[in-house]
Amino acid sequence: MRRDRVPVSTVSLVILLSLTGCVMSDEPMKAPAAEVSVPVPAGIDAETVLACAETSVRTLHDRNELWNIRVTRRDPGRGELETGDFDDDNIGGFRISVQHGQEADAVRVRLKAARPYFMDLGAGKAFADLDAQMRRCLS
Repeated sequence: MRRDRVPVSTVSLVILLSLTGCVMSDEPMKAPAAEVSVPVPAGIDAETVLACAETSVRTLHDRNELWNIRVTRRDPGRGELETGDFDDDNIGGFRISVQHGQEADAVRVRLKAARPYFMDLGAGKAFADLDAQMRRCLS
């Protein structure tokens, strides 16, 4: 009597996927993130806010090279700045998105902090560091 066996290729695939940490799911993976509003004193324009954000990221990059300093969107007219292709999820490192309306007394700052497999690089701490840097140059 012949026994039905699982093909070796199937067994190999299952082992490979379990060793690499691959997850098969219909849910999209998301980079760890943080978001907050940073107060902006009256009279500070969008260009000043964006320059502050860029300077803050460069300062943080000097301490930790995982901060992405490549500006991929900068629109002072709309009060927007992004680093490291912010909208893409499958990118490692710290990246930011800043939005400041012309009449706003606060700036919306979002941060993504991912390493391979969407593991958290420390979004909370990175965000606290960014917040402190931005508050310094906006005060």
